[in-house]
Amino acid sequence: AGTVAKLQFSRAMILISRIICAGALAGCFLAARKSELAGLCVLLAVGYLFGITRANLPNAATYFLFDVSVASVYAGVWMRPLTPAQRYRIRGLLPWILCLVGWPLLLFLIPIQNPLVQLLGLRSAVFFLPFILIGAMMDGRQFYRLALCIAVLDLIAFTFAILEFVVGLEPFYPHN
Repeated sequence: AGTVAKLQFSRAMILISRIICAGALAGCFLAARKSELAGLCVLLAVGYLFGITRANLPNAATYFLFDVSVASVYAGVWMRPLTPAQRYRIRGLLPWILCLVGWPLLLFLIPIQNPLVQLLGLRSAVFFLPFILIGAMMDGRQFYRLALCIAVLDLIAFTFAILEFVVGLEPFYPHN
């Protein structure tokens, strides 16, 4: 009976993790479809909650929570048509982005190491580069609002830090 209960609990945690991933994917995508700023703010909120989520739901689905959210922000931003001002802002960056993507991609195609190790290196070298283009698409007003969003998230993180200090770490990060 004990192993059956553990198996059911494990399956429930995997289901909860998948639901959280689907929610993060949908939330980031819909926010990014609205504006770059909204997508980045929701993505940052997912990033701020990633540590506690990962600690409480330790399975593969939560490990990819942030990656799925980043990919959905990219999809949401690039599915919207760019304004002429945005096209102008990113035009000068495109050759540099192609160089920054091309070199690691070329190194990935040379079989030096295990392909999974090379894929991990490619991910770390290339996956976040489109944020350069998203940042270039934004204007000064959006950067100010992004800074306000980060300030609010930092205040929430500070509140959690105070709670962790007063209550202890165990309610937030289980002993494992």
